[in-house]
Order: sequence, then structure tokens, then C-alpha cells
Amino acid sequence: MNKRAQVTVYIIIGIVILFSIATAIYVANRMLAQPGEISAVDRPIQDYVESCVQQVGKEALVKIGAHAGYLDPGAPEHDIFVSDAPAEGDALLVSEITREAVPYWFYMSTQNDCRECLLESLQPPIEKIKEQVDGYVELNLEKCLNSFEPFLEQGYVFETGDVGSDVLLAEESTRFVVDYPVEIKKLDTTTRIEQFAAVVDVPFKRMYDLASEITAQERDKAFLESVLFHFISLHTGLEMSKLPPLGGLTHDKVLVTWFKPMVEDNVNQLLLSYVPLIQLYNTKDAEQVSSGENSFEQGFFKALYLKFLKEKYPFDVDFMYFDWPFYFDITPRNGDVLTGEVHVQEFPYNFAPAFQTNYYEFYYDVSAPVLVEIRDSDALKGEGYSFLFALEANVRDNKDFIEWNKGEGTIGYWDPADAVVEKKESETTPGICSEKSGNWLCDITGKSYSGQLQCVQNCYVSKTKRVPFRPVKKLFNDEEQKVSNTIKISVLDAVTRQGVNEVGILFTCGRYQSAALGGTNLKGELKTKMPVCINGQLSFDKEGYAKKIIPFTVKPDDRKDVEVFLEPEAVLRTVIKKYPIQIKNLRELEYEQEPEPQLSTSYADIDSWESLGMSALTGFSDQVISPLKFSMHWEEEGYKVGREQENMMIYDRYCCDAPESLNESYKAILMVEKIPEAPLEPNYFQTVMLDGVQQGSISLVPGVYKVTGMLVDKEGFVIEPGCQEICLEYDTDTGYYAEEIVEGTTDIFNVLPDEKPDCKKWGSFPEKEIVARPSLMGGVQLDNATGYWNITRADLNKGAVEFYFIQTLKPTCTVVQDCVLDVCVDVGEIQATGPYSLKYREYLEPEFR
Repeated sequence: MNKRAQVTVYIIIGIVILFSIATAIYVANRMLAQPGEISAVDRPIQDYVESCVQQVGKEALVKIGAHAGYLDPGAPEHDIFVSDAPAEGDALLVSEITREAVPYWFYMSTQNDCRECLLESLQPPIEKIKEQVDGYVELNLEKCLNSFEPFLEQGYVFETGDVGSDVLLAEESTRFVVDYPVEIKKLDTTTRIEQFAAVVDVPFKRMYDLASEITAQERDKAFLESVLFHFISLHTGLEMSKLPPLGGLTHDKVLVTWFKPMVEDNVNQLLLSYVPLIQLYNTKDAEQVSSGENSFEQGFFKALYLKFLKEKYPFDVDFMYFDWPFYFDITPRNGDVLTGEVHVQEFPYNFAPAFQTNYYEFYYDVSAPVLVEIRDSDALKGEGYSFLFALEANVRDNKDFIEWNKGEGTIGYWDPADAVVEKKESETTPGICSEKSGNWLCDITGKSYSGQLQCVQNCYVSKTKRVPFRPVKKLFNDEEQKVSNTIKISVLDAVTRQGVNEVGILFTCGRYQSAALGGTNLKGELKTKMPVCINGQLSFDKEGYAKKIIPFTVKPDDRKDVEVFLEPEAVLRTVIKKYPIQIKNLRELEYEQEPEPQLSTSYADIDSWESLGMSALTGFSDQVISPLKFSMHWEEEGYKVGREQENMMIYDRYCCDAPESLNESYKAILMVEKIPEAPLEPNYFQTVMLDGVQQGSISLVPGVYKVTGMLVDKEGFVIEPGCQEICLEYDTDTGYYAEEIVEGTTDIFNVLPDEKPDCKKWGSFPEKEIVARPSLMGGVQLDNATGYWNITRADLNKGAVEFYFIQTLKPTCTVVQDCVLDVCVDVGEIQATGPYSLKYREYLEPEFR
């Protein structure tokens, strides 16, 4: 290049830099400049206009925030389709009544059963949001001004021009500059105001940036799909009460069966329960949910505390799912019935019994809407401002779409060869603004603008194109990737120390990379080369043994032997018996036999006062005052105070003389969960359901367990009408001092009545009988509070185990206070399993026999 050419290039670069600096200075001066000085007489008019600018600007921002960056998503120019069908539209239909919709910022725009699936975003560029806000202000400002009616009676005459809005959506606030020529005439004085400004305290740009970052994380990392499948997979199991498993096998003679509507309802309940628990680190008031000392639950909730935001934001971020329709399917199934596949191994001449294996493998398809709210509670002078947008979590055949395009799609019933996942990308081409006849002309659109800045901001064209969604070939499981030396893995029975054959071994690296290494031989050995991975995991799985996972690192040219011990399960015959809570020493207490006042928080002191004011549920934690010193608040049309009885019945409770077998009217549900002893230990959970006198079986390994049981009475209970006495009308002429109403209370604010009226008219409650059939009627809780259950290998050699439940009293009235029955037990009794388990823990220890 010659010197003259170099000089020309430098001149062009210099002109571009100067133009950029000039434009920046112009924008800054325009946004920060205050309107020119006007007379004190005309100041109210300027304030009036600027208050309308602020009001209309606020209205625009609120509408924009409620609809994910759109003033009206239903406007024809946006072409946003809103559907009642689950996960089929371009926006989340928040309310079927009002038809309010929030557009998706990332979702699958094609139909749920697509073969060529298109991922799309309806996130509007901030320039488009600015256009909408400016347009709203220009359209509605004069409506707010109402022809300056408040000033017309004062003799003012106004002549106005066109409204031109220029909003700056900034980090800390939103500033409006409005070009609106107003000529003000009064008598022989004329004043002209050209420009007005107002500030709305909404940090819109920063809230928009946070929403963009959340959307980018969903687009690039599929965090919603990860959370969704996290809580689905942890609630699967080979029991009808759980979700169908992703994979598993049994050798039972009876297959486990599920029904699609029930499974869909269970997934819906999981969405309702866990989506609101998602929290983002580095946002206001974000805090990981704590579950106490339960390390398994703590690990579960840790996965809902996401840490992808690099900078702090002073906003609350909430993820919401409000029982909206969602798309759900699960395969394989026969109609709505889901069950396993049976393989029976028969032997020639029947020299051995046929051996049955049941295989279970299910594939979930879910598309679920999630509403995200970013809220600044300090904005709008403490009124608060919210920005809403919607995302859609999409799982197909247990995989999200990022996994699909990494080559990790299903091996199940959906053919991945037909699935093409794409996304839309926007491509923007800027134009050039040139001055022509006093206006500025955009060469690419042909539109003319009154100002240079307005022209520069709007001089561009955009188009969208479909592009592949980052396909990446999977390599981890390829044979050429297994570059280590041969590694010998030995799997031994932890009891016999003998090799265990046919143990499935899986090597996992990171979240998605996995390689099935095969199964062990008759000696319990597997020799294999492995792919390189730092901090990977080896998992060992075989029916009849507790699954085991160990940390494992493989480096190039590694030479190592691995020895692993699997804990064999013991199958024990299972019986469940119950200890009924009983009543004794029912006796009459004369009113004049006033016992000594006592204040107690001990459960032991509560039993004999049950019929006089204590429920089993509340009595364990609240302070208890002996009945004849018991006092209450009252109010004329609120709390109903019952009639005092001269002769009151009291009784004692007792428990646990001898356990009783269940009869046909009871159903017992037992859940046993092993407390993990190592960070990678898989969840070990067993469930037993018994009807009446049935016996069952349970598989266990040594360890410490949490035991939860529920006792269901099929006959339930009945609350008879009129069990509780209530006052319907008071006599306000009787004297009863406040000190007697609330014993020991000092009325420092003078709000208590001087006297409590007598009751003139008594009534009863309930008017009709209340039937609860079936009903929970006790159970057992052996946990951190009451004491875990410890099992040794010697225990498991005994062959049978007997569990004990508490059977609570049947409720006789809605509440104990003001109950007129001889024996009063309120409905809180059925929820007293925890306190009873604590009090009678020594009787509830399971026994091996």
C-alpha cells in the first residue's frame, strides 16, 4: 500500500471515530439536558405536561413488563399465536378468563410431535421495546393532557404541535424526553415550550439484561430441563406409588403396572412443588432451601440453587408454574397402561423351575411452561415493578435438545434419524442516514425522520433464518477413545467375599458422557480399556445387591486394578402391627375441686387434660394451663366462648400394652430410606403396602434407616352434629373484668373490653355430621428427631422383621374447646404420629425374628 492510500484509510477511520463521538455526545446531552428556563407563571403548565409524560411512560413500562417486552402480544404486527392446547402456542396463556398471555423467550415453536423441531425466541430487541414505548407515549400523551382543561378557565390559550418521544432505557432509571411544541397565550403574553422531560424510577435496562442472561443460560445449557428431569428421575421406582423408572428389572412373578393419567398427575404435582423452589445465586434474597441434617434431601435442593450468574443483581427472581396445561407422554405403553416386558427362561425337561425376568424402561416426553418474574420492589417509589417472560422446558425421550444434538438422543422408541432440531437467528443490516431537505433519510428503508438520532436508531432491516442447533458428535463411548491400559475390575460379595457375575458396570464422566463397560464374568471380573476422565464415576448394578458408585479417574496409560464389594440384599418376611392409643380412668371432676395451677410443656402432663382444652396435635409444643385456670379471648362477633360446665369429665391416655395385628379395615404403608454413608452413595428406598392381616416382604442391606409409616383406617371416623357448643348472641350488660378474660395480661394499649358479656343464646356446631372415610389414623416416624433404625448384617440373617405403628384415637369433635361430649378428641389427633413416635419410641423399634 502506498503512502497516499494509507493516509486515505487513516482519514476515513478518523471521520468514523469523530462521528461516533459526536453521536454519543449528542445522545448524552439530549438525555441529560433539562428543558429551558421558563417563567414562574408558566411553570405549572410545564409541570402538568411532565407529570403526564411520567404517568404515560409508567403505563407503557408496566404493560411492557407484564408481557415480556410487548405492549400487546395479540397485536397483528407481532404474529404471536396464543393457543389453549398444552405447550402449542407462541406465548404462555396465563389466564383463560382474561386471555392474558406472556410470550416465550425460548421454546419449541413446532408441534409437540414434531420430527423437524424448531427452537425459537420471541425476545424483542431492546430497540423494538423502545419503539413501542415511544409510540405509546406519542399516542397517549394528549389524552392525558385533556386539552389542558385545568388551565382554560384561567384564560390560557394553547396551540400544540406533534408529539415526538425519545426514551432512554437506562441501567438505573428510565428517562423520557418529549419534543412537543406548546405555544401558551394569555392576554398579550406568549410563551413557547419545545421540550419536556420526566424520569420513571424503573431500572429497565438492567432487568432486561438479567432476563436475557437467564434466557441465554436456558438456550445454551438447558437448566430448566436439567431441573425437570432431576426431580422426575428421583421420584421413579418399581412401585405403583412412584413414577415409572427410566430403567430397571425384577424377577417377580407379578408385573408392576402404572396408568398414564396418574403418572401425568404426579408429574404435574412435581412441577407445582419444585419449580417455585428454583433460586438464582447472586439475586436478591436468594437462599438455598435447607432440609436439616438429611443429606439426601439437601443434595436434592442444592440442585435447585443455580449459580450461573456472574454479577449481583438487586432484584428478586421467581420461577412459577401455576397448574397450566402441559404436554406429557410416556412410552412404551398399551393405551394408558404402562408395565414391564417379561422374559421367561425355561429349561429342557423342566429339570429346573422357569426363571422370569421383568424389564422396565420408560421414556418421558414433557413440554412445560415456566413463568419467570424479575421484580424490583423499590421501583416506582416503593410500588414495585415486575418484568415477566416465559420459558418452556422440553424433554423428549428423557433427553433435552442440547443432548440430542450432541449425539446423545434416545435409544428408545422415537427414531432420532427423523429429528432435526433447529433455531431461528436474527440477522440485522444497518443502513445509512443522510440529510435531505431538512430531514434525515434512511437509504435502506426509504423512511424519513426529523432528527438524525431518530434516523440512526431506526435505520436497519432484520431477517430471520433457520440454522442447526450446534450439533456435536459424541465420542466418549467410541473404542478409539479408550486409550488407557487394560484395567481389571473385580466385584465381590461383601459377605461371602466371592466374585459376583453379571454385574453391569457404567463409567460416567461429567453430566452426559457415559460408557457402558459391560458385565463381570463368572469370577466377578471385567478387564477393559477406558476413556480418559478426571473425577469420573464407576457404578455397579445387579439385581439382589445395593447399587454402588465410586469415584474413579482414568489418565492416559493408566495401569490399575479395582476391587469393589457389593452389599447383598436380604429379603425378609414383613409383618406390621399396631399399638392403639387408649383411654382409661374416665372420671368426673367437680367444679369446686379446683386443682393447683400448673404450667407445663411436658407431654406427660398433658394426657389427663385432653377433654378440657388440649388437642394431641398442639399439646406437645404449646404451653398448657390446667383446665379450671384456662382463659380465652372473646369478641362479640368472632371467637365463640362455650358454656362453663359444673361437672367436667377428664381421662388419662396410655399406650403400648401389647401390639395388635391389623384387621381387614386397615391398610399400612411403610417407607424405609437408607441414610447415605458416602457422598456418592445412591438412594436406597423400599416400600411395603399391606392390606389387613397380609404379610409382605422387604429387601434390606445393613445401615441406618429413616422409617415412615402411615396407617389408613378404611372406615375412617364420623363427627356427630352438635358436638361443640357455641354462643350465638351475647348480653353486654353483665360485668366481667378484663383481667378474668385474659389471665395475667396487662392492657397497656387499653384495647380490651371492660367486661365480658354473658351468652344469651347458645347454639351447636356442626349442623350436620362430618364423615372422613377412609382416614389416616396413625403410623410411625423413626427419624433424626425420634431416632433412626440401625440394621446390622446379623439382624438380616434372622429372616423376618416386625414393624410397629401407633394407632391414634378416633376424633369425636372438630375441636376440644367447648366440646360437650364425655370424651373429646379433635381432628388434630390424626396428625399426631410424630409426637406419639417420640413419646413411645421404645415400643416402636422394629424387631427381627
